[in-house]
Amino acid sequence: MEFRNTNPSHAFTQKADALARMITLDIEITPVGNSTKKFKTKGIWDTGATNSVITQEVADALGISATGITNVNTASETNKPTATYLVDIFLKADLRVQGIEVTLGKINSEHGLDCLIGMDIINLGDLLITSFEGKTWLSFRIPSRGHVDYVDQINRANQIAQDFFKSGKRIDSPCPCNSGKKFKNCHGKDWVKA
Repeated sequence: MEFRNTNPSHAFTQKADALARMITLDIEITPVGNSTKKFKTKGIWDTGATNSVITQEVADALGISATGITNVNTASETNKPTATYLVDIFLKADLRVQGIEVTLGKINSEHGLDCLIGMDIINLGDLLITSFEGKTWLSFRIPSRGHVDYVDQINRANQIAQDFFKSGKRIDSPCPCNSGKKFKNCHGKDWVKA
């Protein structure tokens, strides 16, 4: 029997050892379908941006021509006519967003930021940012595989704990979720002191 993944996922996790004030990613930008010309830079994730943005430095270095004009709204400008370009963006070596229309804009290029990763790319998959134990982690996968619902997770954990206590079992018994851990180290860790 042959198994074939008909909808392969690509994913990565980026970890910072502290809380990040902005989240950037080392990326490569190429002309559409031409990965021999590469512009290496940092892209900043921006959920407030509708479209992704590149700087004039990227367009010049790649030798690409504008494909059109669109009106852009920013925090300081409304309906500003702006050039558009078609590029491929490699978020990782095996994760390429092909033929994405980006707009030209000013980003903090003196700090190595020549791309803004907007919702046009983010909406292709799932983006998750956590700040657990004072460390910021970003995970991203394409395509989207499902929703993360923290309220549902908390409610399910609370229900498991309540059912466990009603059963009269000892807190060092196995957790009923079948994790293989003791209840006090799994779904009961927020309910009991070990």
